[in-house]
Order: sequence, then C-alpha cells, then structure tokens
Amino acid sequence: MTNPPLQFSEAQRQAADAFVAGFVEQHAGEFIAGIGRLHRTWSTAPPGEAADACRLLAHDLAGLGDTFGFPLVTSLCRSLCRFLKLRGGALAGAHGVIALHMDALRLIAAERIRGDGGQVGREITEELARAVRKFDLEHAED
Repeated sequence: MTNPPLQFSEAQRQAADAFVAGFVEQHAGEFIAGIGRLHRTWSTAPPGEAADACRLLAHDLAGLGDTFGFPLVTSLCRSLCRFLKLRGGALAGAHGVIALHMDALRLIAAERIRGDGGQVGREITEELARAVRKFDLEHAED
C-alpha cells in the first residue's frame, strides 16, 4: 500500500520559498563575512592558510548558489576559488582581483541581488572579467 503524494497549498509553497530565501541570504552573508575576515588577515600573516580557509568557504557558498538559484554568486565564488588556489607571488599579485570578488559578493549580499542580477549583475561580471583578463595577461609567464 503506497501513501498518496503530499499536497501543498500555494500559501504553503510561498512560505517554504520565503523560508529558503531567508535561510540562504542569512548564510550567504555569514560566508561572505567569514571570507572577508580571513582575507583581511593577509596583511598581518602569510596568506596560505587563510587563502585555503577562504577557498573552502567560497566553495561552499558556490554550492549554496547552485542549490538555491543564485547563479551570480556561484559564478563569482568559482572564479574566486581559482585565485585562492594560487601560491606565493601569484597569490600576492592576485590580491586586487580577490578584493574585487569580495566587493562584488558584499554588494550582492547588501542589495539582496538574486538570479543573474540583471543590469547590476552584468556590470559586476564585466568588471570582474576585465580584472581577470588583466591579471592573466600580467601573469602569463608565471
């Protein structure tokens, strides 16, 4: 004997969607704040361990973005992870690009930008793409 599928009202679905969105926004803000705190320690300590911890947080945040429909966050975090894997002089040289990623994530959290972010999302993506291209050109020989 099988149980009939659960039926939810529109109000219940909307309440669940609101709960999930609030949960994601709260935790995304916590992840971004954690990455930012670790990133700021780089001026007083070697960035290796802090970069690894930041990368793990960014990786988890990228997963949240995928799971809950925040593709812009996922894209930014995947890009950020690429730079957080660098070592030595390349990591130090990527400080500006990493900071730009952090600024973009903070903006997304502060403005509660969802989905692809529309015009703001395109501007963020274009600015980061320019910074990444510049970094790649400057460090092509590394």
